[in-house]
Formats: sequence, structure tokens, C-alpha cells
Amino acid sequence: MAFLSVSKMDQIGVIADYFHYPNGKTKEYVEFRQCVTMKYGLIMGCITMAVLTWIPIQNYLLSRGKWYFSRVHVLGPLNLRLDKVILWSEHSNRPLVGRTCTAIKAVAYKLYLNSSTMFQIFLWMSIFLVLALTDIHHGDLIFVTKRLGRLAVVALPTVFFLTLRPSPLPNTLYLALLPIHKWLARVVVLLAVVHTIIYLGYFHKTNSWAKAGKTANLYGWMSLFGFLMILITSLLKARDRFYKLFFLNHYFWSWVIVLCLPFHVRPVNTTYANILNVLILSYQVYNRLKLTMVASSPHDFKIIDVSPNIAFVEFPNYLIKNRAINPGAHVRITNYHPNFIVRAYKQLIPNYHPYTLASLPLDRYQRLIIRKSSFKWVNGQRYIVNGSFDPKLLLVKSRNDPKSNFSISKLAVNARKILIVIGGSAISFALPILRVLNYHGIPVKVIWVIRDFRDIAVLRYFDGFIQGEDFEIFVTGSPAIDDGFDLAALRNATSYGTFRSARLDLENNDFSRLVTNDPEDFTSNQEMENVIVDLSDEEDEDDLERDCTSNLFHDSPYTSEENSDGEVQVGEDVVQYDDVRSRHSRRSSRSYSINEQFIPQLEKGNECHEYYKKTVQRLHLEHHIYKGRPKLNYRYYNWCANATDIFTQCSGPVLDESSNLVCCRDLPGRHQMNAAQQLPDVEKVWVISAGPKSLVKNVKLWASENGLKYHEEAFYV
Repeated sequence: MAFLSVSKMDQIGVIADYFHYPNGKTKEYVEFRQCVTMKYGLIMGCITMAVLTWIPIQNYLLSRGKWYFSRVHVLGPLNLRLDKVILWSEHSNRPLVGRTCTAIKAVAYKLYLNSSTMFQIFLWMSIFLVLALTDIHHGDLIFVTKRLGRLAVVALPTVFFLTLRPSPLPNTLYLALLPIHKWLARVVVLLAVVHTIIYLGYFHKTNSWAKAGKTANLYGWMSLFGFLMILITSLLKARDRFYKLFFLNHYFWSWVIVLCLPFHVRPVNTTYANILNVLILSYQVYNRLKLTMVASSPHDFKIIDVSPNIAFVEFPNYLIKNRAINPGAHVRITNYHPNFIVRAYKQLIPNYHPYTLASLPLDRYQRLIIRKSSFKWVNGQRYIVNGSFDPKLLLVKSRNDPKSNFSISKLAVNARKILIVIGGSAISFALPILRVLNYHGIPVKVIWVIRDFRDIAVLRYFDGFIQGEDFEIFVTGSPAIDDGFDLAALRNATSYGTFRSARLDLENNDFSRLVTNDPEDFTSNQEMENVIVDLSDEEDEDDLERDCTSNLFHDSPYTSEENSDGEVQVGEDVVQYDDVRSRHSRRSSRSYSINEQFIPQLEKGNECHEYYKKTVQRLHLEHHIYKGRPKLNYRYYNWCANATDIFTQCSGPVLDESSNLVCCRDLPGRHQMNAAQQLPDVEKVWVISAGPKSLVKNVKLWASENGLKYHEEAFYV
């Protein structure tokens, strides 16, 4: 140990001796340093151009299925082997081995799910380290610090370019570029900090602290302060807690940095980088104004309170300045302020809220499904709409033109089957895709995880587009609620209509229109609106037995006749409704995939109960609402991989065509598929997810390790 310690100290000493401050400088030395600094600045510019060129190329390869790394599946086989070792350790009474394997699985999952972030960090750190520490005149720290400053300035145009909306890069959604923007920007800030620290060391060594207060360096201090303010407020906890402050800092200090750096960088100017920075930031403002429409009337926006969590918004199609050519596009909306100065401020610092359009461009009205948040929606108020912005759907090819009428027939879907897994208000992303898939006759299964069963009411706006067989809805919250809505307890209750008016509007409205989503609150309630994944590909014998023993009664009482005594008539049997309800309520959400039928615990005649009952009956969802979280396992894989549309849920005995109680697994079409019925190419099956980050990550893990193509509509910075 002593030898190792001495060896490490020697290495540190060698590195310390290598890096040094110069004792003096000559004119030749300064010119040589400037040439080398410019050389590596140009190399950095070429590298960033190469990265920007590679992004659309990679997206094109992904859309064609030619990206090799998307086909590599490692965690599935690893998980199966570790599970076998864990099982062996339990039988052999070796708990340490089991705990070790469990820890390895957890680490492997985290590495896989965070691989994109780790790649970004490794890529940019490697590039900057190589460029900063190559050809530095035998460890001259002034060479290093000049190089660091130059690299940071040259990389700034790329940092700003990655935030353009929409992105000028082909086949690229601007939201997908935000992680690259984040990590490149953080490395740039790190370069600026190290650049400053090295210079402070030089001032100390040469006793020249007065130089720190020179006018040119004051501009540098201002830029450094701006970098640090952006960095601190962009950290996850600070951003989530003070989001408006984060936005203000981001845009304000970006302009300050861009305007200050030209006066700080010397003696070699960076004119082209400075011009690019100003042009990009100015183009952001211009493009925002170009793609923005203001509601001409305060009655253009119709806001309806659907549930304590969900609101419905409808506005006319003319407010969409840039028509989408694909389903699942989104807009950015903010309120229209009567003060001109405030409106100008919102254009410079655009704290707009993104919402997914669940309607299609051909609809007369555009609609949103919004999770209630701090942004208030008020009837009788004008709003500003920016967009729309098309999603990057690799499975959909569109021949639509934004300047002509949109047509579903001009959408080509390259998929045999599609499994859509969404949570909460992300249902708005699934609905337009579902509409397109039904038009093209592509089998689809939508798994919707919600916390409050009352959110199901929003689906009534899609009557005519929804088929009950397409849906499996999982309710993770309690089946019991207080009678009626307590508006005083609702978040932002003053922003919405009452539940009674919403209910009446739903009853009397034209349901041939569409609705949409608010993705900005996806991170809340992640554990509630989530899924469980199982990478094993074998059927559990206990699961098979539970299929027909878990519930003595499966059919929802809403599809049966209720007599005056509160009894439910099923075939020739009479079952007390209260008994059925209590039998279901005694069991909480289970970890396996055989979920119970969800039945709300409400007194007969309760307004909310009656409304829920009419909703599920009207949309034919009686047998497709379950209690707890779904478990993605072999059942869903079988649905994806088999040629026929077998069910994925089995909740006990059900009525067959002769009104006899039979095991749900014995219904026609619910048999296991043989090898001859397998699809010839499983990679033609797509899995789509949207919603809370934990749900998206779990679905991504399951789809990837089962060899299914995957698309996520979730963008987290």
C-alpha cells in the first residue's frame, strides 16, 4: 500500500511539473500561441458541424431500420441468467449471491436507461479534453486557458442552434435535441470556469491582480456570471421548483453572454461566432412571431372541467399558423396579456406551455386534454398559440403538405401491430395515432394508466373513434371518492367550469370532434401512473391458475340488469352488488398482470357513479377497465408477436355466448398461438409510450429487450 501511495504521489508530481505558467513572453511566442489557438478553434467548428450533420443522418437510418445499435439487445438474456442464479441461491440458501445478482440487475438497468446521457457526457468531454490538451507547448497553462476560452466561444453557436423551434435539421424534432444542448452547454460552462481559474492562478503568480479589473475582463466576468446563473437554475431541482426563473435566466443571460463576449475575447477576434450567435437568437424571436397566432375573440377558447385532474380545451383551427402533416403534433400556448410591453417580453423570453394535439389537422376544431397545473385556463380569455410542431414518428411517412388539405390517406404506417402504453394526460398523444391506425386497419392496443377513474370521462369526446377492444385502462388510485366534486379543493378550480356544467356539456356535445394533451406535468405521480415490466418469456403456472381463480365474478355490474333491491342479475344467478364491490375492494393492486376488474365504490344513485357508468357503457369499455398497474410480460409480447389478436388480460370467469360462466382463457380466440401463427418479422411491431418518465423508461426497457421497435414521445431535459 505504501508503494502504491508513493507511486500515485509521483504521478501527481509529474503532472504538476508538466503544467506550468510561462516566465515571460516574446512577440514570436504570442503569435505562435495565437496561430495554435485559432487552429484548434477551427477544428472545434468542424467537429460541431460534423455532429449537426450526423444527427439527421442517424435519424434517417433509424427511420429505415438500418441503425445497428437499435437492434442490440443485452439486458433480456442477462436478466434471464441472473434470475436463474437468484432462484438457485434461494434453493441453496445463499442469500449473498442472490443479493449480488439483484444489485447487478439494478445497475445494468440504470446503465441502459441512462446510456444516452452517459454517451453525451463521454462524447463532449473526450472532444474538449483532446482539443484542449493537444499541442500546448510543453504544458504551458496560458496555452491551455486560451484554448479553453476559444473552444467555449466557438461551441456557443451550436449550443444556440440546438434550441431552434422548429429545428432546421431534416427529420429532426427540436425537442429531441435538448439533451445534446444541455450537455454541450454544461461542458462549455465548465470550460469557462476552468479558463477563469487558470487565469486567476496566473494573476496570483505574477502579482498582477489589477488585470482582473480591466474593462475587457469585466465583460468576461459578466459572461461567467451569466454562465453560472444558467447552470444553477437549469439543475433539476431548481428548474422544477423555479421554472419561470429558469426560463428568465436562460434567455436573458444568453443575450448578455452573446453581447459581452466580443468585447472580452482578444487579441484574436471571433467575429464569425459572434455573428452566428446574434443571428440565431434573433431568428428565434422572428420565427416565434412568424408561427404565432392570437385569438381574435375571448370566446375562441372553450375550457371544460372534466375531472379534478383533467381539463378539456377546444379552439378553432385557424389559430394553428403552421399546419401539421403528422398525427401527434404539439402547440405552445400562453395567455394574451393586454399590456404591449408584457407581450414583447413574452416573445423575448417565451414561457409558452407545450400541449399535444389529439385532433388532426383536418378537424374544424383543435382540442387539448390538459393535466391541471400552475398555468391557469380561464373561459373568456384570449390566448396566443405558437406552432404547430410535427412529431418525429419513425413509423409514419406523410405525403401531406402544410399548405394543402390534410388527408389520413396520405399517411403510410410501416407497422403490422402497435402497442401504445401511456399514462395520465398523455392519452392525447395516443388518440390521433389510434384514429390513423384504425383508418389503415392496423391492429392496435392502447394501455392507459390513470390515477383517478373520473379521468375516463374525457374519452366521451372521442365517441365514434374509440373501439372498446382497443383499450385496456388501469386505475391505480382508490375506487372510493367523496360524493361529488369539492371545487374549493380542486387545484386551479377558478380556471375551470364546474363539474356539473362539464357533465352536461359532455352529454349534449357533438362527439365527432377531437381533443389533446399537456405533457409538461408528466413527471408528477410517476409511481402511480406507471407500469411493471417482466423480461421473462415463460408463463408462470401460478398466473395460469390465477386466471380463473382470482375472481369469482368478472363481469362488470354495469352491463347487467339491476333490480330495485340493488341486486345484479347475471344469467340465472343473483349477486348482491355490495358483496361484489367488497369482494373486489379487499384486494389491492397486485404485482402480476392478472388485474381485477375496476369497480368504483360509490353509493347507488351517486351522480359521479352514474356518470362513470354511462361513460363506460357508451364507449363499450365495461370489460376493459382494471385495478392497479399493468405488468408488461409475455402476455403482451404474445399479443404483439402472434398473428391473431388474442387478449392480454384474463380476470377470472366470464359469460360465454350461451350465458355460461367459463374461464376467460377458454373464450374463442383466447388460445395460445403456435409457431405457424407467429409473425414473420417481430421488428415490424412497434411499441409507443408517452407519459411519466418512469413509465416511459420501463416501456422502453421492455420493448427493447423483446426486440420490438420503440418510439417514445417524452422529452426530459
